[in-house]
Amino acid sequence: MMTNVLAGYDLDRVDGRLAAVREAAGLLSSIRDGSLVAGYLRELASMIGMDIEDVRRELKNVSRSTRVVATTAGNPPTKPQDDGLPWPDPDDRALEVERGTLKLMLQFPTLFDTAWNGVIATDFRHPGYRQVFSTLSAISYGSGWLAAVNQAAQSDIERQLMVSLTVEPLWREPDENYALAYTTRLQLVRVAGEISELKSKLQRTNPITAEAEYRTMFEQLLTLEKHRKELQLLSLGEEL
Repeated sequence: MMTNVLAGYDLDRVDGRLAAVREAAGLLSSIRDGSLVAGYLRELASMIGMDIEDVRRELKNVSRSTRVVATTAGNPPTKPQDDGLPWPDPDDRALEVERGTLKLMLQFPTLFDTAWNGVIATDFRHPGYRQVFSTLSAISYGSGWLAAVNQAAQSDIERQLMVSLTVEPLWREPDENYALAYTTRLQLVRVAGEISELKSKLQRTNPITAEAEYRTMFEQLLTLEKHRKELQLLSLGEEL
């Protein structure tokens, strides 16, 4: 996780190291498990090359400054209210591709194009995963992107889910082809559903009395079938 957070900072410079610590503060502050925070503090200090107490002190300063700014602005800090977002089962095989795709997006966002390889929110069937994607896809990638995504979370549940997806290990070292395999398989589920729904409508449509409507739907079906074949080809050759 910390490698992704520190990317883009010049750790050979004092200001670069401080900026990296301050970005990490936003992510670490959302983790409730104290033992996890302690572990990430040690990892952060080691990677940056700072004494752990200096890192801890800087994180406290950032947290204190954030609270002061919020209070001064007339918005005293309050705990975000959960909105009933369900927590997905990480072992649910039916949602494995959704979870894996989000892990890649949060941990290795540069493996995707600017449109996230064509993925859209409705590709995610689970509301929790769908909300995380909606949040991350609304933030333009750049320095401090991960912290900005974390700050944009709509609830504690979403923020905790983001943290889980950010720290959860991947099966292998990813590359662009690996990321593409995930996104195409994710989209295949949606396209297959659209094809099934369109076929059902065609069966209920009389090609004689509703000729124009039938022809339009049939052309849409051909387009979807072509798109499905393209996605199937893109998804081949990579073990997830």
